[in-house]
Amino acid sequence: MRLDVYQHADPNAIAAVKPKPASSPLPAANGLGDPATRQKNRAAEIQNFKNSRWVGEGHDGLLVIRQPLPDGDEGDYITKVVQQENVDRTRIMRAEADAQKKPLAEIQAQSAEEWRNRSFSGEFIEVQQPNGSWKLVPKEG
Repeated sequence: MRLDVYQHADPNAIAAVKPKPASSPLPAANGLGDPATRQKNRAAEIQNFKNSRWVGEGHDGLLVIRQPLPDGDEGDYITKVVQQENVDRTRIMRAEADAQKKPLAEIQAQSAEEWRNRSFSGEFIEVQQPNGSWKLVPKEG
């Protein structure tokens, strides 16, 4: 038996959220809560995308969308959720880089390694090729 539990925000609260100013380097994720809370709320959904092989873990700590996605609303929805997740991951990594006084690239590499290590066998992860490029491949083991 499988039970998925989702926590959804009040849809009326979304309308009350003001968008970020244009000067913000990142778009608003969904405006509700802090990045870590939003990540927690969408974790099951992200895992379903990974299980369906639509997304994988990238070398920079962000999710990578695999092509082709389903047509229509479903593909658009996957893209939107992945973009929101990546915005939150980026915010968290930037905050960590600032707190540790380390370059963002170093924190991204550490985060990517953690996400790859947490991935289950068969999920897609980006690995570096001998020529220096990156390729999404199913995780072994």
